[in-house]
Amino acid sequence: MGKTPLSSKKGQSPDAGAVDGGKQGESVPMSNYWRIFSYRTRQDSIILFAGIICAVGAGIALPLMNVVFGNLVGDFNSYFIPSSGPTEEQFKNSVNTNAWVPA
Repeated sequence: MGKTPLSSKKGQSPDAGAVDGGKQGESVPMSNYWRIFSYRTRQDSIILFAGIICAVGAGIALPLMNVVFGNLVGDFNSYFIPSSGPTEEQFKNSVNTNAWVPA
């Protein structure tokens, strides 16, 4: 009856250290994370490659949209400020150029 639980810390469950083998505070080598890729099949590799390409494409799209919209805002500001340089035809031409970016 006087036995203590497996854990010596109060308030901690007996299997609290079982997840990491009881070695708290130690860093896990990166090879343990990359080991999961050794189980991949050819189809998994193709899907991973496609996912990486899609992620890069999505990451590139936002900065490019910022550049295009920045140019559009500059065109609108230069046209709607009284006594500014561009004429209506120049404004329409620049907006059409920035709004129609061929993919």
